[in-house]
Amino acid sequence: MPPTDGSLTAPGQGPVRSALSRLRRSYDAAPLPVRALIVIAGIVLCVPFAAIVMVALLAFAGLGSLVGVRVLRIAKPAFVRWVVIALLLFSGAKALTQGLGLPFVV
Repeated sequence: MPPTDGSLTAPGQGPVRSALSRLRRSYDAAPLPVRALIVIAGIVLCVPFAAIVMVALLAFAGLGSLVGVRVLRIAKPAFVRWVVIALLLFSGAKALTQGLGLPFVV
């Protein structure tokens, strides 16, 4: 069901955005000590999550380097150069169209 307020949200995102706006209004209406407690609780709860993410990143970095060594052992330098150029062109075009507010269609 499309939103009735005339906003340009994609289908299915209306309830999520309304819930987030309710949370923002509740946070804005809270007194300063309650806001401080919410921020401190968010920081305290983020530290264990960040540690888990860091351990996963370290584990997958080793796996990625092993796979990369095997791929680079086989690939020719010219091919690797063109793959890097293609990735840079793709990401540059995407960033440019996003910066200009144009749709990026692949």
